[in-house]
Amino acid sequence: MHDRVTLGRRTLLVVLQYLVGAVVGLICVMLPARYFDVGVFGYVVGVGFSSYNILAFLSDLGLKQTHLSFVQRLDFAECNSSYALSKAMLAAVVSLVFFLVSFLSGSSQIMYLFLLCAILFTTRDVFVGIFDSRIETMKSQSSIIVEHLTRLLLTVVLTMLAIGRPEDTQALYLSLTFLLSMLASAFFALLLIRGYPFGKPAYIREYFSAAPAIAFMGGIDIIMLNADKLILQFFVGSSELGVYTGVNKIAQLVFYLSTALVTILLPTVASLDDESAARATSFAERYLMLVILPVAFLSMVLRDDIIRYLLPQDVFLSGGFSMVLLMLATLLLASSRSEAVLLFARNRKRDATLLNSLLAILYILSTVVLADLYGIEGAAFAALVSGLFSFFAFRYASTKLGKEFLGKSILKQLLAIIAASLAVFFLGFFDPEEAEFLFFLFRITVGIIIYGLVLIILRELRLEDLTYALELVGGGNEGKRGGHGKK
Repeated sequence: MHDRVTLGRRTLLVVLQYLVGAVVGLICVMLPARYFDVGVFGYVVGVGFSSYNILAFLSDLGLKQTHLSFVQRLDFAECNSSYALSKAMLAAVVSLVFFLVSFLSGSSQIMYLFLLCAILFTTRDVFVGIFDSRIETMKSQSSIIVEHLTRLLLTVVLTMLAIGRPEDTQALYLSLTFLLSMLASAFFALLLIRGYPFGKPAYIREYFSAAPAIAFMGGIDIIMLNADKLILQFFVGSSELGVYTGVNKIAQLVFYLSTALVTILLPTVASLDDESAARATSFAERYLMLVILPVAFLSMVLRDDIIRYLLPQDVFLSGGFSMVLLMLATLLLASSRSEAVLLFARNRKRDATLLNSLLAILYILSTVVLADLYGIEGAAFAALVSGLFSFFAFRYASTKLGKEFLGKSILKQLLAIIAASLAVFFLGFFDPEEAEFLFFLFRITVGIIIYGLVLIILRELRLEDLTYALELVGGGNEGKRGGHGKK
């Protein structure tokens, strides 16, 4: 139980950071979606921000995870210097290539702002990686939360200043919310890094040798979350891209919750035997699904209301069907990430890399083909097809390590959320003309209550779950320090 509480508490801190980021992200989507042109919203939040995410990934390529591994057995100061210099070298190459491509293709100034944003992210990520290597989760997550809260403030201020201005000015102001918030976060992390040792960068070759295999683990997530917007810009108009970007941001909330599981589970599972690793993965997956299933299913049932409240322009309602497909796709992908971690951590890297490669190829090709034929609905359907492939392929592969293909817990949770979703759906026929928002909240409350009651009846939600939750948020200082390599 001690190990489970330690794993759960670390995961909880990261989950809270992702939840703060998701909530702030939704608010930062709501304001531009209400006051800005839909095309501006699609280009900046869709194309610009997706380009930034891919740039940030290419500037790391697994170096951060490699650093977390190396500090366990090598000199801490020399690892820090090797990690920082490796990141700087890679970021310089990636940034130069992106700058040249953008310059030669005549890209707008928005792309250069997001390039600067990616450089600042890389700088902050060096510090965050060092904090994480010492299991100083509070420092690493607080640096990221500073970004979220700063962006919230900037979005409110700059959105108000940009109302009624030309589209180019709106795009510039919206882009600055990302750039300036990342600048604040990087500066905050810089203040926290003071006093940490840096030595001779003796392991640069080792970092670059080990990183690519690890990079592909998280690379598929970056592709699934960002490539669609970059592809869609060639097949649909700016308004359609804006609609897709808006509903896609809502659907991605489910996937962000699973990211915390991958962040914490990989180093934990790597230190266990196959049987224990399978149990730890199933344990973490059960609690993850308890949260993301109601979020996904209730969002699909209440999609029109959610779009109306979060994306307050009527044009976004046309993306309701795409949102359902995207929500199903992200749910399937999120539920298979723990299996991908299990394969990778248990020295089944060839299987994990092969399946991730097939998933990436399937997703990109199907998005190109279906987006060309059916626009945003085609791109959403391509995500669903890829999610189905991920779900079945990774679960089947993980059975070779002793993990059940589909455990009883998930089946019980599915039964519970289907019952809750049906109740919420039929309540919609009694939608009053007045107090619509209160009735919307009432339907959500009824859905959650029914979900919980069915879980209790099926004995899937038990007293020990409450005890475990209390232990997560209670006292205890396990896993604080120690065992982090030489100093």
